[in-house]
Amino acid sequence: MTTHRKLFSYDSLEDADIHEFFQSLPDRQASKYIRIAIRKLMKEMEEKGEISPISKSSTSSTESKEENTKAQHQESSNDTFINNDDILNLGK
Repeated sequence: MTTHRKLFSYDSLEDADIHEFFQSLPDRQASKYIRIAIRKLMKEMEEKGEISPISKSSTSSTESKEENTKAQHQESSNDTFINNDDILNLGK
């Protein structure tokens, strides 16, 4: 496994909704939710035919790892988690 870093920027005034969302996340969770949002966007774009299908094996294994991690974390804490479907409505 290799960790890759990408710079993400936004304007806290122009993108106040994004800024507020990031501020509401538990510490050190922003990257997790950015990955979830990107996967949802990729799926929507694939369904609309805007992009070619992405390899399902790499996406599925990553999603499985995140789901396992999420389940383990929920069992060991009382944190409130946001359902992936509730995070972003991506224009629906």
